Amino acid sequence: MNAALLLIEALGRARASHPRHTDPFLGEDTWNLGVFRAGDENPNIVPASAFATIDYRLVGHTEDELRNWWMSQPGVAHVETVLSLPAVHTPADDPWVGTLPAPLSAEPCSYFTDGSVLTGLWPRTPIVVWGPGAPQQMHADNEQIAVSEVEGIVEAYVTAAVQTEASGN
Repeated sequence: MNAALLLIEALGRARASHPRHTDPFLGEDTWNLGVFRAGDENPNIVPASAFATIDYRLVGHTEDELRNWWMSQPGVAHVETVLSLPAVHTPADDPWVGTLPAPLSAEPCSYFTDGSVLTGLWPRTPIVVWGPGAPQQMHADNEQIAVSEVEGIVEAYVTAAVQTEASGN
């Protein structure tokens, strides 16, 4: 059997019906097929194995459920979690957030930040994604940021640090 076609079929089923959860603030789980490999360089050889790397952003406690779903799929022999970190949510009305010297959006971000790591180390510390640049440009071709944006955010970070230190937080 062609392993690439079996995996493509499983990916199609995942797109249509794998378990998804929704959080009232963070929205729905997201996923991205980032890597797909099968066969070798000869097109006349039927692939005996295929491999996919999928980046999931889960908003609920669904990792086991998701792994079980994948393992139940025909043609899927192995599922491995490379990195598992929690979603992060700091309410917009958090008192510390209100002291930050720059406008912030209350909208959630569906991308990875170090906040997921930091919240594990300091669970009660507010986490915000705050910095220069456009999220649409992150990790994209020609990613760039204006020097003036960097200068402005440095000033805002210094102000925030001084205010935080002065308040004893």
